[in-house]
Amino acid sequence: MLCSVWKDAWQGMVMAEIFWKEGTPKASCGVHVKEGRLIRLSACTDGGELSMVLLPFHAGKCPQKGREGEPWRLFTAEEVHHFSDALGDHNAIHQGSQPIVSGFQLLLSLVAMYPGKAIRLRFHHPVRAGEMVYLKKEGDQLLGYTDTLCFAGECQRKGSRE
Repeated sequence: MLCSVWKDAWQGMVMAEIFWKEGTPKASCGVHVKEGRLIRLSACTDGGELSMVLLPFHAGKCPQKGREGEPWRLFTAEEVHHFSDALGDHNAIHQGSQPIVSGFQLLLSLVAMYPGKAIRLRFHHPVRAGEMVYLKKEGDQLLGYTDTLCFAGECQRKGSRE
């Protein structure tokens, strides 16, 4: 649903944050967009709520933090292209020979491994196809690394209090 409201002006933007919550939606279902320097998108369906924040991508040097955690996942360019096509995500950052892995793709991969009733990811550095992602889990916190910290997140497990 969120990809259906995509605007050409958002080309090249990246996710700063994505949040998914299982459960009964609020009374106001549908897609909501708030534009400014940051783009805030949210949607709710019978399955739950999904929201994200987009910001302009500025390629730059990110300090090498070192790899922490255990090898988790390496996304191929073909996987990223296929996922983006299936999702209807036409952002150019998900194309080419070393595309940026979609935040949706990372979220779904983590939810498959750590099912729960909510997950929030904050992105610090893009994950590119062909890079091994190392995952470190401490309690409900998840940290994803390549050569640097790429994302940090929290999982709310089924049965835990909100």
